[in-house]
Amino acid sequence: MNRPDSRSKDTLDYAVLNGHLDVVQWLYSKRFDRNTDWAMYRAAGKGHLKMVKWLCENIPQNYTGHAIDKAVRSGHFRVAHWLLSRFPDYKIGTKLKSHKALFSGKKAGWSENTFDMLLWLDGHASYVFTPRFLEDLRQNLSYYSKHQTLFRHVLRWLDEHYPTTTRTSS
Repeated sequence: MNRPDSRSKDTLDYAVLNGHLDVVQWLYSKRFDRNTDWAMYRAAGKGHLKMVKWLCENIPQNYTGHAIDKAVRSGHFRVAHWLLSRFPDYKIGTKLKSHKALFSGKKAGWSENTFDMLLWLDGHASYVFTPRFLEDLRQNLSYYSKHQTLFRHVLRWLDEHYPTTTRTSS
């Protein structure tokens, strides 16, 4: 049972993705699989704050930046906030090709948390609101606002706080 193999990796991944902290702790105590490189990323993407805290305290991670960005992209601002408080020097979006990837296309966490996440970013990481990020964000929100009133409100907020007159063609 202590030998790492594909089944142990799958078991650990399944436990992390589904928020089964007790299972992850048990597997880790049995040295079932110590290959946990992406565990924090997966937990952050699912919003499992207790899991993220435990992983951060017990297992050194090389993917913390990816985890912060994943929490933002998935709309889990409590996880993003906690991770950023632990790693204050990390600049959100650094591990992405561009800040626009924080809220772009199908990979974005378009939900009722979108506005909360934008408010959080405005207060904690306003540097992500580059002209390019704002342009792409407006395009995506314009598309989605056809289907949900919520996004029309988000567009209004953006227009009030980041007027289109300040945009450039970068």
